[in-house]
Amino acid sequence: MHLAIDSRLIEVRVIAEQIKKFCLKHDLDPEDGAMVELAVVEALNNVIKHSYGNQPGHRVEVDLEALSDRLVFTILNWGIPFSQKNRAELKSDPTESATLSEGGMGLFIIDQVMDKVEYLVMEGANVHILTKFRV
Repeated sequence: MHLAIDSRLIEVRVIAEQIKKFCLKHDLDPEDGAMVELAVVEALNNVIKHSYGNQPGHRVEVDLEALSDRLVFTILNWGIPFSQKNRAELKSDPTESATLSEGGMGLFIIDQVMDKVEYLVMEGANVHILTKFRV
């Protein structure tokens, strides 16, 4: 399934609803499905806030793919690339009060919920691939 939205936080709701339906359709446990929805929403929010600087008028695409053993969510944008170098600085761990900051929890949530998280730059596109294996 291929979805596209404008780079406005309000539009993320459209994707969230589709993710919920997609997870249920592909027999992901409802609790796991809710957590996957949260993780993908966090990733989308990060794209809009950081890659596009909260500026509307930019395209964000999401591909939802069901394979025999996993669900794959691929997010594409053409904004400012995500810096892996700064990833550790942005990632807060709520179990470590020294790392808590305003924001940054999204990366922690994504890493905790998803089984595999990849980030690539391909042909000018920033590509986030979030994978959840089915048990």
